[in-house]
Amino acid sequence: MAGTPATGTGGLYRITVTAHNGVGRDAVQNFYVPVQQAPAITSAADTTFTVGRPGTFTVTDTGFGAPALSESGALPAGLAFNAATGVLSGTPAAGSAGAYNLIFAASNGVGPDAAQTFTLTVLTPQAHFVQALYRDELGRSGDLSSPSDAGFWVQVLSNGIANQAMVAAAIEHSPEARVHLVAFWYQSYLGRQALNGEDFGLVNLLLQGQTEGQVLSDILGSTEFFNRAQALIGSGTPPQREVAALYRLLLNRAASPGEVAAWVNAMSQPGSPGVARVFLDSSEFRTRLFTSYYNALVHRPPDIVGLKALVFSNFDADVVRLGLEASGEFFANG
Repeated sequence: MAGTPATGTGGLYRITVTAHNGVGRDAVQNFYVPVQQAPAITSAADTTFTVGRPGTFTVTDTGFGAPALSESGALPAGLAFNAATGVLSGTPAAGSAGAYNLIFAASNGVGPDAAQTFTLTVLTPQAHFVQALYRDELGRSGDLSSPSDAGFWVQVLSNGIANQAMVAAAIEHSPEARVHLVAFWYQSYLGRQALNGEDFGLVNLLLQGQTEGQVLSDILGSTEFFNRAQALIGSGTPPQREVAALYRLLLNRAASPGEVAAWVNAMSQPGSPGVARVFLDSSEFRTRLFTSYYNALVHRPPDIVGLKALVFSNFDADVVRLGLEASGEFFANG
């Protein structure tokens, strides 16, 4: 037996060797071949905890034999590293917010030890709240240390200049958030990015106070959406394909033949924003949309009574989203 084991093949292999010459019984021998592998740390090189809230992070590794883990560098008060399990856990103490530079090492006596430079960030609850809003509404984490970016809102909250609801509303209704939302609509419903500032008109409508339902219905009632529906749905007349595309993209299901026929008969003309608006105002769509808000923002399914109240209310989507983002539950779990 000879050769060079490939990278990542470390482990214990059972081999069976059989000798046969047609005389008597075959000779069989089982034995094990250990393939040693130098250690490597495979988990991310950074994580974030929040003051006053329990958290965990698991350091993972590879290698054969099994590597032993260790950690060096000062940990914030309230956190500890368990070398046997590779779990960093605990609740950061008050006053421990900041960045901590750590080194995780893995050793198994095969080749050089693995060492990973690791950044542990501990946020204040206010910084955690602002970062969660930025990720949900702007699609980015924001610079929590910059007074011209997310850091501004952290200071506003920390100094009591504004409350959670005011900060959430300011971020959600900002031009950047509206551009991010319209870009999502373009990709989701038109299957492409907005080009050469063509989205600015829709963004301005939102900034001027039109509801998200009103503006989205313009996209769904456009000639471009009607034409995309023809390619998206494989059969049917053009109006039937439009209706089927609305069912697929808004309700995440196929329409029954009866549903398609009813809509086509009721349509005054294909590609009508009014048809899209009825879909957007339907209890089925609002149930799906608001359930997704609960899962994404507070990381749990909605309670049935509360969900029904929202679905059958007159609240537009951004009002419901803002209500969740301004809640104590989002502040704690967002």
